[in-house]
Amino acid sequence: MSNPGVRILWCRKTRKSLTISVLVEFEASVLPPRHPAKHGTATAAHRESYEYPNGSVIELAGLDNPDRFLSAQYDLICVFEAHEATLDDWQVLISRTRNGKFTPAGQMVADTNPREAGHWLNKRAKAGNMQRLKSRHFHNPRYFKNGEWTELGKAYLARLYTLSGARRAWLLEGRWDTAEGPVFPEYRDNIHIISPREVPGWHEEEALRQPLDWYFGAVDWGSTAPGVFQVWGVSQDRVLYRVAEIYRTSQQLDWWADRAWEFKEEFDLQAIVCDPAQPSMIDHFNKRMGYCRTSIRGNPELLAFGANNKKASTGQDMGGLDAVRHYLKNGQTGKANLFLVRDAMRYGPDRDRKYAEKPVCTEDELESYVNEKNEDGKPIKDMPAKGSEDHGIDSMRYACTFHLTHDFGPDVLKKGFDPDSMGFIARHDEVGFDTDEY
Repeated sequence: MSNPGVRILWCRKTRKSLTISVLVEFEASVLPPRHPAKHGTATAAHRESYEYPNGSVIELAGLDNPDRFLSAQYDLICVFEAHEATLDDWQVLISRTRNGKFTPAGQMVADTNPREAGHWLNKRAKAGNMQRLKSRHFHNPRYFKNGEWTELGKAYLARLYTLSGARRAWLLEGRWDTAEGPVFPEYRDNIHIISPREVPGWHEEEALRQPLDWYFGAVDWGSTAPGVFQVWGVSQDRVLYRVAEIYRTSQQLDWWADRAWEFKEEFDLQAIVCDPAQPSMIDHFNKRMGYCRTSIRGNPELLAFGANNKKASTGQDMGGLDAVRHYLKNGQTGKANLFLVRDAMRYGPDRDRKYAEKPVCTEDELESYVNEKNEDGKPIKDMPAKGSEDHGIDSMRYACTFHLTHDFGPDVLKKGFDPDSMGFIARHDEVGFDTDEY
């Protein structure tokens, strides 16, 4: 308002995440009602910019769609939740700060909570390539006013004091700290969390409905603790993509069964692998689904069934934790074979969990999933610490152990009949008989 004609860019890793966080707060708590910058009838979800009467403009974009700003020039660029961005993202944006109406060189701002000590933002700040401006909870007038904590501030701090490990360091103490003894040291959010555009066959109009070869579900039951339903897509080269997730508390079995039916219809699920601790719940899922799908031999099989719930490996039998590690980083190729697609959450974040500053998705759990320590303070391999949040991780573990030994892709479905079967003797596969219709 005090700098006519300036061009400002606000961005986050995805445009959707910018909408549900920054823009909601901006329009509710910063801009007055009927402010001219809120021109037109577009909602925050569909707004492309805020235009001021003096010619200044705030443009909005996600880093997953760089075409939005690659040819533009700005005076100021703000990257919200900047820990989600990569160094490459940052360096591309730096080249756009050349409009010259605010400061000769333009400005970049990274807004973030701390993360692991080795994060590129922390390294750049330590090297003097950025200026670090620390803000504490008492700087927020909602939490601290007239020298005293407000009731809201007291309640918020009480929630933060219940945290432990790296999440406590990041959110309460404001420290850049790396979780000690991670169960999955192979995990890197800048590698394993991807944009929908990076999924093979992704198409904007069709969203994520059918770009991959086949899909299956993975379920961890919960009531007071979160229940998690994930949908995993499998590419032709057997790479796993988590394309949808529900992470909720306080939902009844019928509600989850309805969600399973919705996912079955949307993704044509070939299987639903579930926490085996509740056989009655699995039975309920199968009844809701109509019991079965058609197997590769033409026989009816249950759609939902119990998962391999073994965590640690023994002998030649690979446990679930090693299975996840295998997909996070293939030992033979060194490449990741598992990815979590951003903005995959359905029905929004669980409000009670978000209020308590607890994980609201699998990604949140992975940040601080560590092993228990022995008397010498050393991590004990494959023994997750007591109280670790692992609801989404358990679903992911079921998915990985299932996929190691199952493939329902099109090539498998058309393999034909076993040599000793009547279908083989009758030469059905030679004449193109479709085993799916048998």
